[in-house]
Amino acid sequence: NSSRNLHSTFLPSLSTVTLMDANVFLTYFILWHVYNKTKASGGDH
Repeated sequence: NSSRNLHSTFLPSLSTVTLMDANVFLTYFILWHVYNKTKASGGDH
């Protein structure tokens, strides 16, 4: 039953990718929030 083997090996990698995507999304969300804060306060670099 090769499809079940594929499924069992696919699941851990899928959870790892989801975790990486969550980290990337969180990083971009924080950067976007800081950028909006800087833009609202005048944005002097």
